[in-house]
Amino acid sequence: MSVIKSEFTEIDRVYSKLRAAEAKCVAVCAANTGEGVSTIVAALAQRAVRAGRRVLVVDLASHAPVQQSILPDETINLGWSGLVNLAQDQGEGRQPSGVWLLPAPPVSDVPRLRDPAALAIVAKLARRAFDLVIFDCVPLLSTNTNNVPAESLASVADATLFVVHAANTPGHVVSAAVEILERRNVTPFGAILNDRDNPNLAAELIRETHRFDRIVPGLMRRLRKTFQGSSFLNAEV
Repeated sequence: MSVIKSEFTEIDRVYSKLRAAEAKCVAVCAANTGEGVSTIVAALAQRAVRAGRRVLVVDLASHAPVQQSILPDETINLGWSGLVNLAQDQGEGRQPSGVWLLPAPPVSDVPRLRDPAALAIVAKLARRAFDLVIFDCVPLLSTNTNNVPAESLASVADATLFVVHAANTPGHVVSAAVEILERRNVTPFGAILNDRDNPNLAAELIRETHRFDRIVPGLMRRLRKTFQGSSFLNAEV
């Protein structure tokens, strides 16, 4: 799984907008698997920790739990009973910042969490104990019955971020996923375009040179060599 550094300008921009909107509970979702939801969740969590905040990552994807390797080494695993204890703890001396992970619940507990009232209670407890709560959601178009639907989590969050894998997700799939959110009266706070697999400018220019190989093969070879060696054309954006 790819890792996005919390220092990246794009992550800082998203984090700043969430702070400005006073969004304390954020749902991160996508249409399908592999769009980069967990990667964004981890980057936002680390960015918040850099700001001295207490962060809870709530993983409700029983079929594909978030990989702890992408979270900070100091991440604390928190049980569901631990969430209640932290929410009730009004004493001082608590760890001022860090990341806590609330792992995916057992499949047997999922039906109870599908109840909107139960989810609302979870969100309320989490807000009380942490400065920022991030829901790592299952895909909106998932038909897996052993998970809490992403749209249910989004409905109890203050803001919903929608991640789109630019190279793989067609427009009609994005529209179908957004429609699911809208049926729950959820309007995405913002969309994050994951362009990891999009070719960079150098690759696009090199591809175009092959069209002229039959006319000026020597020139095209020299151009390809130039493009491949250009740090500007190969820069990640």
